[in-house]
Amino acid sequence: MNQFKEKNESKESKKSTSSAGAHRLVARVNPFGYLTAQNIVRMLPLFFFLVFLSIIYIANTYSSERTIREINQLKDELKEMRSEYLTTKSELMLMSRQSSVFQNVEHMGIKESTIPPKKIETLKQNPEHD
Repeated sequence: MNQFKEKNESKESKKSTSSAGAHRLVARVNPFGYLTAQNIVRMLPLFFFLVFLSIIYIANTYSSERTIREINQLKDELKEMRSEYLTTKSELMLMSRQSSVFQNVEHMGIKESTIPPKKIETLKQNPEHD
C-alpha cells in the first residue's frame, strides 16, 4: 500500500515540475506579464481568426498556382494548334493551285480547257412586267 502512495506522490511531483516548467516557459515568453490566462482567453478569437485567414491565404495560393499551370498549358496547346492551322492552310493553298488540281484530276481523263471562259450576260427584267 505504501508503494501505491509513493507512485501517486511521484506523479504529483512530476506534474508540479511540468507545471513549473510551463510557468518558466511563459515567463520567458512573457517578460512584461501581459500573457495572463484572462488575456489569453480573450485573444483566442483573434488567434482563430488569424489561423482562418492563414488557411484561406494558403488555399488562395494553391488555387492561383493551379490557374497559372492551366494557363500555361492552354498557351502551349494554342501554339500547337496555331502551327497545325498554318501547316494545314499552306497544304490547302498548294493543293488548290491550278497545276496541282490538274495533276490530281488528270488520271480521271479530265483535261484543262484551252478555250478561255466567256462572260454570260442576262437581260434584267423589270419586276413590274411579271
